[in-house]
Amino acid sequence: LSCRLGIVTGKDLAQHLRLRFHSRPKHTLLWRWGVLYPLYAVSEIAIIATDMAEALGSAIALNLIFPKLPLYAGVLITAADVMIILVTYRPDGGARSMRAFEVIIACLVLAVFVSFLVLLVRIKPDWPHVFEGYLPSKVLVAPGALYTSIGIIGATVMPHALL
Repeated sequence: LSCRLGIVTGKDLAQHLRLRFHSRPKHTLLWRWGVLYPLYAVSEIAIIATDMAEALGSAIALNLIFPKLPLYAGVLITAADVMIILVTYRPDGGARSMRAFEVIIACLVLAVFVSFLVLLVRIKPDWPHVFEGYLPSKVLVAPGALYTSIGIIGATVMPHALL
């Protein structure tokens, strides 16, 4: 719904909330402390929680790739990576800096794809069993499958992406 709102109007959810709640009623102080500040606080808490989960997730991923790397070092590497991206990004710099960033991301995606193909060739999967996964089966309606699908949707649609 937030994506549709942004596509149709060209404004994000935070801008629409500002327009909607800008006209203040009689009790400005009550309105500000009762509605606006709690709404802001909940939004910030959601953003911080999802960012912490992403930082820890990338630290755990780095720990899985490099087992001798401690988790705190993975968090520091992730923070450095984010800072490099923030420093090199220039919103008014035109397409050149964005194009370089896109090329780097495309190279990383290509590296993941090539690694996947190499692993696929090395493990020699049983192809009939692989393609059975594309067909609906009893596993999809198992009791735990609902929680898995909710987790996948929750990991994809994050609160900070809505604002």
